[in-house]
Amino acid sequence: RLDERRIRLDKYIRDFEDVVTADECKAEGYDVNADDFDADAAALALHKCKLLVLRNVFDKEFIGGIVKNEITQFVVDIKKGRTKKTGFTTTGEDSYLRERESNRWEILLTEDMIQDTSDDLLMNPTIIEILQHPQLLGENHVALHSASVMFAAPGAVGQNWHEDDEYLFDSESFPYARTAGNDLPAYWISVTIPLLDLSRDHGPTEYCVGSGALSGIDYIYGDDGKPSDKLRDLVDDKTLTEEGTLFSKFIQKGRYGYCPPEFWRSPILNLGDAALFDIQMTHRGGWNRSNNTRVVLFMTYSRFWYKDTVYRDSVDEDLPEEDQLEEQLLRVARFASPDGGVRTCETKRECREDSRIDLTTISGLTRVDLRYEQK
Repeated sequence: RLDERRIRLDKYIRDFEDVVTADECKAEGYDVNADDFDADAAALALHKCKLLVLRNVFDKEFIGGIVKNEITQFVVDIKKGRTKKTGFTTTGEDSYLRERESNRWEILLTEDMIQDTSDDLLMNPTIIEILQHPQLLGENHVALHSASVMFAAPGAVGQNWHEDDEYLFDSESFPYARTAGNDLPAYWISVTIPLLDLSRDHGPTEYCVGSGALSGIDYIYGDDGKPSDKLRDLVDDKTLTEEGTLFSKFIQKGRYGYCPPEFWRSPILNLGDAALFDIQMTHRGGWNRSNNTRVVLFMTYSRFWYKDTVYRDSVDEDLPEEDQLEEQLLRVARFASPDGGVRTCETKRECREDSRIDLTTISGLTRVDLRYEQK
């Protein structure tokens, strides 16, 4: 653990105040069709605010027609049994369709569905230009992480405030590595694309402005809803945590869970719009009080090396300690999976002959044994 006498939190509290008061973090959105639209400025706003609303970034007929129709057909095929509800994902999950909460569910899309619309959806030039900014995912690092559709039926209640995953070096990043908030470029950004014109009654996603500036710091909150004693000890300018400041208001969670209403932001998106948000942004789905199902396409991009462990099985704590370690180490490992499984020698003679082979003398694998039929 680092010498805590050298660690000061003033910078992060000031960063938080800068975010919640900045004009670019309060903006109703950047209109891509405007003459003064600047993708670089939009990218910097996303890095700072952890949230960016783009207006008219997609063609409305393309989203409301081709994309919506293809997803509709996929859902109809599942409901009628033409496409099986059971199945796996390419990262090992045992289902591509799941209920997240009551009246809320998610369907992961297939690779073919994304490739069929890749020029205008996956590779939207404005969104890709923003994501490739060095303060975000980087030109040579950006990759599609997943594509799914989120459904919230009428009556779906609001979610609890949450982040989609922990800070890169977990919630104790600051005390152990002196890294938190905006210190690092982004590594996971979700692009949310509504498949209908949303209204306030649809319960659009709510975001907690300023939350990303404090991610990675695990001792912000005290038991009394005020700054913790440990946090106060690591702040030189005590006025930053005094009662009545923006920071003190933010951490008084009370009945609002993780975010007081003063810091809520819930942009209303229409067909053709998109909201981009960083994994560090605290957010929640709103209460759907309308008569329509809220349908939103999530295109999640990340740096290619990032592995999402949220949907992987957690380590079984009932296992012996040494088995827990083994399970932990193997959770995201990459292994061979030969077609038909691994087959080996079947007779004593074959096995005896195999046992005489010296591994260091084996040759020709790249010329003979690795031949395969091109598919």
